[in-house]
Amino acid sequence: MNVSHTEMETSAARMLSVRVPENVYRTYEQIQIFYGVKQSDLVRMAPLLFVLTAEDSLERRRKEVEQRKGALRSKMNEEWNWLAGELQAIEEERVALTDNEVPGRKFVEHLQDLARKVASATEMEIEIEDTASGLPHYSIFQRQFLQQAASEIANEVREAEIDTLLSPDAHNQYDPKLLAVASTKVGVEQLDNKQKQAVREEFKRALKLRKEFIQSHSDDAVGQAAREVATNMVRPEEVSALLEQIDSKDVPEIPRRYDGPLLAISRKKLGKPLNSSEKSQVRKLFRDALKKIAND
Repeated sequence: MNVSHTEMETSAARMLSVRVPENVYRTYEQIQIFYGVKQSDLVRMAPLLFVLTAEDSLERRRKEVEQRKGALRSKMNEEWNWLAGELQAIEEERVALTDNEVPGRKFVEHLQDLARKVASATEMEIEIEDTASGLPHYSIFQRQFLQQAASEIANEVREAEIDTLLSPDAHNQYDPKLLAVASTKVGVEQLDNKQKQAVREEFKRALKLRKEFIQSHSDDAVGQAAREVATNMVRPEEVSALLEQIDSKDVPEIPRRYDGPLLAISRKKLGKPLNSSEKSQVRKLFRDALKKIAND
C-alpha cells in the first residue's frame, strides 16, 4: 500500500483513538519538542517505522540462522546430542521467520542493540526491557522528565530556603512532592531507587541554578543602585576623602547620609528587603563605583 503525504491530507481521514500509558504520552510530547514534529506526524509514521524495524530484525535473524547452519556443517561428526538440539532450535526459528513472527525475545534484543548504537553515538538515554507480551517496555527521555520535575519543584522553593536545602544533611520537605511529580512524568506508580537518586540530584542542580540566577539578578540590581548613589549623590571633590574613610575594611562602613539611600534604592530595584549578604555586597559595589570615579 502506497500512501503519500498529499493523499493523506486530501483523502477522507479516520480518527485513531488509542489509550497509552502516561510515560508514552509524555514521550510523544518530548519527541515533538526534540525533533520539531507534530504528534499527528508521529502517528502517521509509526506503521512505517515499525515495519522497517521489524523487517530489519527478521533479516538479522535470517542471517543468524544461516550462520548457525554453516557452523553445524563443521560439527557433523561430533557432539551429536548437542547437534540434535541445535537443529531443532534452528528449525523452530526458521518456521518463526517463515510466519514473520516479530514480537518476542529476538525482537526485543534487536531493539536493545539499536538503542545501544544510538546511545554510543549520542547522549540520549533509551532503556528497553523484555516483557511477557513479546513487546518491550521502553523509556525514552527519562532524564529530561526527571529534570522537568526537579525544575518545577525547585521553582516552588522560597529563596530563603535554598541555602538550607543545598546543605549536605538538610531535611528536604519538598521530597515527597518531588518524587510524586517525577513518577507521574516518568509514567510509573513509584520510582525505583536509581530514579529517586537521579531526581534528587537534579533537584539539587536546579536549586544551584536558581541560586545563581537570583544572585546574578541581585548583583545587577544592587550594582545599579551603587553606581547611582556614587554618581548622583557624592560630589566629585568628596570622592577621595570618602574612599580614604571607607576603604580600610573588607566591608566598608558607609556614612549614614549615603548608606540609607543606597539600601533604599537597592531594595526598590530588587523588589524585596535586602539580606545581610546583599547589604554587604551593595556597600562593596558602592566603594568600587567610587574608585572608578576617582580613576576616570
